[in-house]
Amino acid sequence: MKTLLILVALVALAFAANTGPQSYITVYPDGYAGVNITENVTAFVPTNISVIGVPQGLTVSYSNGSPVVYSYSNGVVKIIPDMNGSVAVSYYTYSIVSKNNISWFVNFTSPYSAVVQLPHGAELVYLSGIPSSVEAVNGTLYLTLASGRWKIGYILPPPSKVTQVSPAPSVFPLTPLVYAVPGVIIVIVGLVYALYTKNRKKESAVERSMDAQILEFIKKKGGTAKESEIRESLILPKTSAWRAIKRLERQGLVRVEKRGKENYVILVNK
Repeated sequence: MKTLLILVALVALAFAANTGPQSYITVYPDGYAGVNITENVTAFVPTNISVIGVPQGLTVSYSNGSPVVYSYSNGVVKIIPDMNGSVAVSYYTYSIVSKNNISWFVNFTSPYSAVVQLPHGAELVYLSGIPSSVEAVNGTLYLTLASGRWKIGYILPPPSKVTQVSPAPSVFPLTPLVYAVPGVIIVIVGLVYALYTKNRKKESAVERSMDAQILEFIKKKGGTAKESEIRESLILPKTSAWRAIKRLERQGLVRVEKRGKENYVILVNK
């Protein structure tokens, strides 16, 4: 809770003087990033919000969580809000993170200021410009950057001795008691379970967001939509869309009908 409060304070300070769109980029160790862009809007005034990278699982909502009707084309989210307030554009992307044999890189262009959160334990090795600030909170770096083109290079720490026995990275310092064989087994099993649970929660959140978008899209289409329409409108990879539709079908929320060469997804309860 303390860490969260510190992070919120950092973000608030970073954007205190910025009245335009604001972005927050969370970079994960496995090479993808979560992006959240917020902007204050005025009711019935058309607003365009440029995205960073190629979005997947795109959602647009008001600060109270209610969805915003939008269209997306060529890197721009277009909305006509029906109320005053703050709008958040959220998605994940694989297009801004890359890796060579040694280092990871985050490479993007942003039309507005951004806070970039690097993976826990990451060591900064390259920065294409001078950041507004660099903060470290409990081993995690937060870079506040002005608008423009940025390239950030970093390396992740090597696996600890615990990870040589198990694929799970060590997140706790070892003590002499750990060297007892039964203790090592308990620690490893605990770490594997904790990391598996954390990753499943992250995946479940993405899946829930994707499922909600698909259901909302089909509802707007009158209860029936082509699978190809769903993929193109929500900017989803073919495999991700197919898995999401199958997931909804197993839950009894939709059914799939083959009509000619097209798959049609139909709401079970309109």
